[in-house]
Amino acid sequence: MLPKYIEENYKFNNFRDALKKAEDLSCVGTHTEDGHFYPCKDADELFKAAYSVQYDTLIPSTFETIDMALYSWLNETIDIFATRNDGWRKVPIVWLTQERAFQIKDDREMRELGTESLKFPMISVERTSVKQTAVNDCPIPARLFAGSDGTTLTIAKKVKQSKTKNFANATSLRLYNQNNFKFKNEKVVYEMATVPLPIYHDLNYTINLRAEYQQQINNMIQPFAAFNNNVNQFMINENGHSYEAFLETDFSITNNLSNLGNNEKIYESAVKVRVIGYVMGAGPNQKGPQVARKENFVEVRFPREHVMLGDINEFSDDGFRP
Repeated sequence: MLPKYIEENYKFNNFRDALKKAEDLSCVGTHTEDGHFYPCKDADELFKAAYSVQYDTLIPSTFETIDMALYSWLNETIDIFATRNDGWRKVPIVWLTQERAFQIKDDREMRELGTESLKFPMISVERTSVKQTAVNDCPIPARLFAGSDGTTLTIAKKVKQSKTKNFANATSLRLYNQNNFKFKNEKVVYEMATVPLPIYHDLNYTINLRAEYQQQINNMIQPFAAFNNNVNQFMINENGHSYEAFLETDFSITNNLSNLGNNEKIYESAVKVRVIGYVMGAGPNQKGPQVARKENFVEVRFPREHVMLGDINEFSDDGFRP
C-alpha cells in the first residue's frame, strides 16, 4: 500500500498525465499500481523524487496551518449537502474570525438581498480554546536545546549530489588516478532541514450547524454520525503536516419552536472537535530561521605547521634538520 501523500498527489487514471508529472519530478517513465498510473519507472524512484519536492517546499506548522487542516477536512472529506429552496446544494462554511463587515461584502450569496440576513442552511467554525498539551502526552516529552540559529530537530535530509560527486572524484583521482572510477564512496554530503522544537497544543473547535427545517439539520448531522465507522479518532492534513483529531459524538439539537414570537424558525446543532496539533517557532516573531538547512562534514583535516627554515626533524638528535 502506497503512502497517503503519494496517493493524493501522484495517482493518475491515464498514462499521459503520469508521464507529464514524471517530467515535473525530473524522473523517467511511469509504472502502474492497482490499475492506476504513477510517475517514475518504479515506486522507489517515485519516493525519492516526491519527497525531495516535499523537502524543498517545507512549510513550518502554525496555528493557521491547523485551522486550514480542519477546514479542508470539513469542506472536502465531510462535504455536506442539504436540500434548499433552489435544490440540492452544498452547505456554505464560514470561519467566525472574519470581520462581519468584510464577510457581508465578500460573500454576498450567503445573505438575502435587501435584508442582509443569513441564508440557511449554513455551517460556521470557531476555534474556542488553545491549551498546551501535558508533557507526558507529548510525542517529544524531552527538552531539546536549540542551536545558535534557534532550530532543534532534524526532520528531513537528502544527498547533496554536487558536493558528494566532487568528493568522490577527488578520492578517485587520488587513489586510482582516474575520474569517475567506480568505488564505494564513504564521503557522502547530506543537506538536512532542521526546525524549532514542535510544541504540542490541544485545540478545541466548535462546528455550528444551522438550518431552517428539521430535514436539513438531519442531512447535516448524519455525515458526522456515520463518519469513520464508530471510531472518533482521525487524521487531518495540511502542507505536509498531519494532526490527530477526535470527534465528540454528542449531536444534540436545539431550536426556537417554543418561542411563539415573530423570530425565524431555526434548528441548531454544535459538533465539537479536539485536535492535537503542534507549532514550530514563533511565526513572524521568530528571530532565527523557521527552517534551517545544514550540511554535515565528511572530512576533518589538521593543517601541518611550517617554520621559515624548514620542518623540524623529530628523529634527529638536536631536533633540527641536518
